[in-house]
Amino acid sequence: MRVLKRIGVFSLAKLMGVSMAALSFVIALFYALIILVMSLLGVAGALGAGGDNALLGGGASLGMGIVAAVAIVIFLPIVYGTFGFVFGLLYGLIINLALRMSGGLEFEVGDVS
Repeated sequence: MRVLKRIGVFSLAKLMGVSMAALSFVIALFYALIILVMSLLGVAGALGAGGDNALLGGGASLGMGIVAAVAIVIFLPIVYGTFGFVFGLLYGLIINLALRMSGGLEFEVGDVS
């Protein structure tokens, strides 16, 4: 048996930041798809309603939808990655404190054959 007495706080923070950014990028793509579909539905609704400003209103809806979709794909991973890094730092400090108070964490390492 081996005993884990300490973990690298910045190593954990980097790992959590990168993993949260990657996960949120996948989620952001899904959100962007939903926003684009909803924008296209807004264009179709505006064109179906008729009137003088239907095409202008529909175009503005599509344009804002594209801007919002791109903004989400860019900024959501940055925000989630930043929060993941910060909370990874805090979590690493808490784990190190708990490991110090409890005497460590026992674990077994084996060879792969």
